[in-house]
Parts: sequence; C-alpha cells; structure tokens
Amino acid sequence: WDRKRAAALFDFDYVIECYVPAPKRKYGYYVLPILNRGKLIGRVDAKAHRASGVFELKALHLEPGLRVSGRLTSDLRRALQRCADWHGTPQ
Repeated sequence: WDRKRAAALFDFDYVIECYVPAPKRKYGYYVLPILNRGKLIGRVDAKAHRASGVFELKALHLEPGLRVSGRLTSDLRRALQRCADWHGTPQ
C-alpha cells in the first residue's frame, strides 16, 4: 500500500485506481501489485462475486520485459486460486 516504499525498493509505481476517474484509469478499478519470488512483476485487477462464488480476473498486466515461463504461469495460477479460495469464490 505504500507507493513510496514500492518505488524505492522495487522501482515500481502503482495507484489503486478506484480513486482515479474511469476514463483516466490505466490498469483497472482495484488493481494491485503482484509479488512473485521477491519481485513486483505486474498488476492484477480482480473481483470476487461472492454471491455466485465466482472470482473474476478482469485484467492481468505483467511488467515489460518479463519472461513468461511455465514456472511463472504456475505461480500465478496457484496465487490466484488461493486468493479466490480466501474470498470464498471457488469458480
């Protein structure tokens, strides 16, 4: 949540864009950083539809130059599933 710390430690700038007017949003309404193996590698905008049990991945933005590998794909899948499970949205 500390933008200055994320910039200082990871050279990563982000804004939780729910406070940004919709036409000016770059990544999504409630976009948050993705920490993977000690690096901030991108951003995710997701929504938990608890009543229907659905975890919606609205957008996934990876940092430029990030190499997409099987390991990264697996890490992301597991992390997103854990997040969905925590929200009580198994689908």
